Amino acid sequence: MRPKILLIDGDFRKEYYTDIHAAFDAEWISVNSPAFLDKDTGFIDLAMVSDERAIPYAAHTVAELKRRNIPTLHVSDGILEWRNVWENPMHKIGVSPAMPLFQPVLCHKIACIGRSQARILESWGNLGKCEVVGFPRFDKLLDRKKNIGTGKVLSGCKSLTFLVMTARTAAFTAEQIEIVKRSLIDLKTWFSKNGIVNA
Repeated sequence: MRPKILLIDGDFRKEYYTDIHAAFDAEWISVNSPAFLDKDTGFIDLAMVSDERAIPYAAHTVAELKRRNIPTLHVSDGILEWRNVWENPMHKIGVSPAMPLFQPVLCHKIACIGRSQARILESWGNLGKCEVVGFPRFDKLLDRKKNIGTGKVLSGCKSLTFLVMTARTAAFTAEQIEIVKRSLIDLKTWFSKNGIVNA
């Protein structure tokens, strides 16, 4: 029998769950209003959410499902990043602006990219909630052939190629956007001047 998995923010973030849909043979159910809680929810095997605060009913839905003994899992969409945790203006206007991000996680469990992320989340009051699962959407990269570059030799090493990325939303204010741009330009300039990597 296929498990029934509820996506609390599935209508709000459809694209986020694409890989999860493809990986698991389950009956997927999305919520688009708190009225869902007026119905019987006993058939749900697991409830997932990617952001407990982004939509008005997410936190309430998580709390109510936990009260009904339905397992809840927070599947964070990336790394812990200073600006998103402490400076994101969306957290100031959300449903619960006094609730710091992930402090605590409301779900029974949160899927973590690695031990570093788990340690930080545990130190914020989430001891026993953190499960290290890696970053499943990057699993397809595991079997890729490594490219160590073909550039000039420096101190016995071939030059390396680095991929530098930012978050999808790398900044929230004009000042932060400028800092991110300057940082990327500075990094590219350093790589170009030092000739150690292909930038």
